[in-house]
Amino acid sequence: MPDGDREEIVVTGKRRKFVGNHHPVVTLKVDGTLYSTWKSTDIQRSIATLAGGFTFGMSDADPRAPKIAKLAPGSACEVAVDSETLITGYLDDSGPEFDAESHEVRISGRDKAGDLVDCAAYVPDAVPAVWAKGQPVLQVVSAIAKPFGISVKQEVDAGTVSLFALNMGESAFTAIDRICREAGVLPMSDGLGGLVLTRAGLGSRFSALAQGKNILAAKGHVSWRERFSDYYVFADPAGIYVTAQPDGHMGHAQDPSVKRWRPKFVVADFRDTTAANLQKYAEWLATVAAAKSNTPIVVSQGWHDDSGLLWQPNGTLPVTSAKLGIDGDMLVVSTRHIEDDQGSRTELGLAPPDAYKLIALNSGDDLIVPGAGA
Repeated sequence: MPDGDREEIVVTGKRRKFVGNHHPVVTLKVDGTLYSTWKSTDIQRSIATLAGGFTFGMSDADPRAPKIAKLAPGSACEVAVDSETLITGYLDDSGPEFDAESHEVRISGRDKAGDLVDCAAYVPDAVPAVWAKGQPVLQVVSAIAKPFGISVKQEVDAGTVSLFALNMGESAFTAIDRICREAGVLPMSDGLGGLVLTRAGLGSRFSALAQGKNILAAKGHVSWRERFSDYYVFADPAGIYVTAQPDGHMGHAQDPSVKRWRPKFVVADFRDTTAANLQKYAEWLATVAAAKSNTPIVVSQGWHDDSGLLWQPNGTLPVTSAKLGIDGDMLVVSTRHIEDDQGSRTELGLAPPDAYKLIALNSGDDLIVPGAGA
């Protein structure tokens, strides 16, 4: 076999690296039956959307197509790439898709965490505003996720809940997200049907991407639509209509790069609204908005980096691209593994690491404000 066609598998810890030209094997497991060899594959995961998703297509001329067409939405499923499970959840949609040139049967689904996004939060026997106070964040998030059959673990110490109450009609994910933002942790699907509480950038360290070397294509996106000159955070909506807060319940931060007057007023959606927390939250808003103003999408050949690691969200890597104006570390916000008649490739949604930096509003952590020397 020529060197250019060589495939070598290297085991490193619990993950496998594929060196050389490797064609990923994608399987869908439903009711104990494995399906593979798709006409088209699209697997999407992101630290911003909690639930990963997939869409697979199979030619209706394939003898297996009738079985795929009969798979019922709501069925439990698992999606794996080279035996590494990426999604554990349920089928959402199925149906035919055709035009003058092609006929396919398509099927799609999401992580179990999709139920947290769709459904209302409900904790049996919980006393409003009392049951969560002083309890570990892990325990409270677990109580919200438990009715959906979703377990929760933590990679970092999430601390305890200060004050919290479920809002009528809010989704389970919205409730979890409120708790996690106040605790300074990031809830993510673990791909195995559970959640993990972590922080941005704690995933794999990937090999570098560079323009002219291993970047197939890219789309830059620099936007100031969500960037403001001044960020004001109030504990009470009434505070917006006065020029000062005598009790100190207002936070204020500036983005020096925005020269014209563009104010943003925010009413705190957390309960521990001390003056220090309001100020920290205002600084966090300014920092994150500046970082999220530069969010390119980079396309890489295949589904693995140059060292053989499967691209995954929440990792970091060096990126060099003069056209994108990037020369430094970036965070992998999202991955989209695609295989179709154009070959296999990965679309990487990137952002500066500060874009998903979180602060614990019950800690004394300092936060670097844009333009303040970071």
